[in-house]
Amino acid sequence: MVKSKVYTPSGAGHVVVTLGGPLNPDASPGTWLQGRVEAGCSVFHRAVREQTFPRDKKQVFMVVTGGDCGGFGVPEAKVAKNVMIEKYKVPSHKILAECLAKDTIQNALLVVPLLIRLGITKVSIVTSEFHVRRTKHYFETILAAYGCLFEVMYVACEDYMERRERSIRDRKETLLVARSQGLLDQSASEIQHERTGRHYGRRSWSFSLAKASQEFGGIH
Repeated sequence: MVKSKVYTPSGAGHVVVTLGGPLNPDASPGTWLQGRVEAGCSVFHRAVREQTFPRDKKQVFMVVTGGDCGGFGVPEAKVAKNVMIEKYKVPSHKILAECLAKDTIQNALLVVPLLIRLGITKVSIVTSEFHVRRTKHYFETILAAYGCLFEVMYVACEDYMERRERSIRDRKETLLVARSQGLLDQSASEIQHERTGRHYGRRSWSFSLAKASQEFGGIH
């Protein structure tokens, strides 16, 4: 359920959010994105199998998020969507692609308003194991700013890192959280301000996009 002052359509019951990831030089999915797509599709198909009837009241949707972070001329979300359709047989009409986000904080800022408009009750957010802690911090902050009461589950997929590489990455994740905290707090504050002004979800993330792209450079 969503706790808000704004009408939300009741079209979706469970949404699977799959975060983007770096592409290979030929614009094919990189290792992290491959793992996230595979895990996201697994969660999607399991959720469909577990649906209760009648199915037309509360549906399962996939949201994939990620812009053209590597400058390949194609958004990560579009690449991921194609793989979901062709390899994992997710129906195209069940996939919503968010193709602007350049980093994880933008994933949260752009996806949460979409979840609200879908009128969902449950969301599963899929990303690599090393990335879950930062993803959870961003999404829970933005969800709280909007006053959402979704049932949220975080799904960690294999990150294919050896111990030393993972240790380095964990330190980097901690640094990224610290560097982005000011922007995150500012975003949450503006969202809360707009809620009180009854402009709920219209521009709450817009001011952040250019600044976030400059400061965090599309790091996933």
